[in-house]
Amino acid sequence: MMAATRRADWRDTLPVPRGRAAFDAPLGAATWFRVGGAADYLLRPRDTEDLAQFLAALSPELPVTIIGAAGRHGYKIVQTLKTAPSARTMAFDQATQTAYLSAATIVKILPPAPGKSHGKMEFAPGSFHILVVKAGKS
Repeated sequence: MMAATRRADWRDTLPVPRGRAAFDAPLGAATWFRVGGAADYLLRPRDTEDLAQFLAALSPELPVTIIGAAGRHGYKIVQTLKTAPSARTMAFDQATQTAYLSAATIVKILPPAPGKSHGKMEFAPGSFHILVVKAGKS
């Protein structure tokens, strides 16, 4: 009898943050009306460096939803951040609440190295650019 092999899923690819993180985290307790479902994964980074390192190591296929404080009564979804698949390195200016992400056009993704979840990317020459993501007015 052969042992069943477990297929890797997105949870297996997440980097380990220094801040607090939880799978299937209930959001209702953080809202004023005590309603809301669960976040697939909720990260409360220790600081902006922790957030930047987490996002840089995150698989490019995973969406990122930004949840911000809504006064003292809880949180609200600010935006689902859609960036370029290659935008994995970020700098964050806390004074202006602006994120700067480097990106380039991917032409090829090599197979993952042993023990890695995703392969190295090859980029089109001359396609490097900076994405600027600034907090909007609410």
